[in-house]
Amino acid sequence: MCSILRGSLETKGKSLPRTAQTLPRQYMTRTGFTWCPGYLDLILDICRKENVDGVFSLIDPELSLLAKEKERFLEVGAKPVISSCELVETCFDKYKMYQMLCGMGIPTGKCYVGKEEFSEALRNREIS
Repeated sequence: MCSILRGSLETKGKSLPRTAQTLPRQYMTRTGFTWCPGYLDLILDICRKENVDGVFSLIDPELSLLAKEKERFLEVGAKPVISSCELVETCFDKYKMYQMLCGMGIPTGKCYVGKEEFSEALRNREIS
């Protein structure tokens, strides 16, 4: 999806139409990334018209959008290459990711939510 914005994506050997180079772009707000009105519909329209088989994102903010809208992409025949929405959101939260990795028995560095928790672990010599 991001590569379409940069006008560098090719689909089945054909360059995407000029409209792909003028897609509405994301913009930063006080609450984070927001998508311009019509962004998703335009991406879906390009997928439909150009018979795109699959889509993936090259930028983090699009991962949640792609995961949440997976069914809409499937409806137009474009398979999203994306993890579940729950897993994507877990990966954006460092502490949740830490908890998930520990729960799976995967060795990982210690992670603390607050300064007090870290200081206590330091006093108890759990970390050095």
